[in-house]
Amino acid sequence: MSIREFAGGVLLKAYFGGNATAKKEKEKYLRCINTLNEKATVLRFYSDDDSDLAAEAWYPRLYDKAAFGTFIDAMNANLRQMFDPANGMNEFIK
Repeated sequence: MSIREFAGGVLLKAYFGGNATAKKEKEKYLRCINTLNEKATVLRFYSDDDSDLAAEAWYPRLYDKAAFGTFIDAMNANLRQMFDPANGMNEFIK
């Protein structure tokens, strides 16, 4: 995971390696990513040029313990959705 300053806040980004199926069945892979984005609250998912799955979230520079905790809880929930077998993403990531 990388964290960097961006647009008055911080951008958190993680990559998950795409496998050969992600490259071979690109349309199905992108549909799975779209489904993840429809369900996500704070993370946004996309495929890079190598078919790796990127997940990123932005948080404002203003820190409030309770608000940041809620943000992290939502981010973790979005990641759990990503690994839920019902979403089909496990077929495409290493």
